[in-house]
Amino acid sequence: MKASKTILKHIFVTLFVAFFALAFGPFYLESSPKASASGITESDILEFDGTYDWETNLDVKTTSSDYITYSDFRDTYCLAATSASACASAANGKYIRFDTAEELYRFSMDVSFEEIYETGNPTE
Repeated sequence: MKASKTILKHIFVTLFVAFFALAFGPFYLESSPKASASGITESDILEFDGTYDWETNLDVKTTSSDYITYSDFRDTYCLAATSASACASAANGKYIRFDTAEELYRFSMDVSFEEIYETGNPTE
């Protein structure tokens, strides 16, 4: 008895959904009279040629004079007593290069706030 009531509910819901779809479906599917379909011409289709409009040519550095090692920069040009503008002008137009793991470590210590002036002597 209970199973037959459940089956009847399913049939009723299915019939209601089908009636609703048939009765109101055309109203939702009606196209706008202002819309017009136009054909796609051959000139409307664009082909990708493999280039992007944001692409630029890289400025490839090929000479060793374009680079300065971090050790050279730190020990010669940008000492603790040197001003920030002097450090910037020393590296102007050059790329600072890390050649060893020690240089990378020294850089991390130089920019670390906690390790600054560890010896108490700001000229080091």
